[in-house]
Parts: sequence; structure tokens; C-alpha cells
Amino acid sequence: LGFGKGKYHSVNVPLKQGVDDTSYRQIFDAVFDKIAQSYSPDVIVVQCGADGLSGDPHGGFNLTPESLSHCVVKVVRSGPPCLLLGGGGYNIPNSVRCWTKLTADLLKVDLPEEIPDTDPYFLQYGPDFTFHIHPSCVRNSNTEEDVQHL
Repeated sequence: LGFGKGKYHSVNVPLKQGVDDTSYRQIFDAVFDKIAQSYSPDVIVVQCGADGLSGDPHGGFNLTPESLSHCVVKVVRSGPPCLLLGGGGYNIPNSVRCWTKLTADLLKVDLPEEIPDTDPYFLQYGPDFTFHIHPSCVRNSNTEEDVQHL
């Protein structure tokens, strides 16, 4: 639970390559509920990194914006004021898709599935030109036992 000056102020959960939406949500929901009860924070800072998304060249995870949005919405609705920061994400179109989804979900706005063709970067969202990110075929190296152990 943190290290040095960050001890008891941060939590890192070690995950193996290929973690998918189902495992990520399961782990997050279990860990966050315990943390929220233990810490009772006055404010929460969330770094919304997008490098865990499927297709990111540096992340190694297999997540979609749906799981990340689930987590961020849960944190924001937990009560204390939140500061949301972007970060990470080396597949720019997917990072934009993710942060757009997070913003829309927090504001309870339904987005059309298709990205508007008036977007100056429209061609970067091919081949399907939608907000959806499909999981890849990367194997989830986090076994059910690993998840339960966390």
C-alpha cells in the first residue's frame, strides 16, 4: 500500500499481461470497495491512463473503454470530490475514444456509435470508424486463482 512518502496513500495492484474487462472489473470492484472503507479520503485523484487499452503498443493489457469507464464512474460516484487526469495511451485514436467515453458516461450522455466524418482526424479511426474498441486475441495471463488472491 504505497512506498516511502506515498505509504498508505496509494495502492498498486500487480496484474499480468492480457488482463481483460471481466477480470479488471472484478479486481477493481473488490479492491476499491475495501480501499474506500479503509481510507475515507477527503479527495481522490484519478490518473485515467489509456495504455491498458487493447491495441496500445506499450500497455500489454486487453481492456476496452467500457471497463475503464466503469471504474472511473464508480470512483466519482463514491462521494469525495475527484480530480481526473488523462495520461498514458500510445494509440492516440484509442486514447481519444476512451476519454470521450469516460466523459460521456460521467455526464450521462449517450454517444452515437459512429465517429462523425466531420472530425479532422476521421481517417485515423478506421477501419470501422466507431467509438468501440474490440478486445484483441491476447491471452489473459491472470488466472482465476490470481484474481481471487488479490
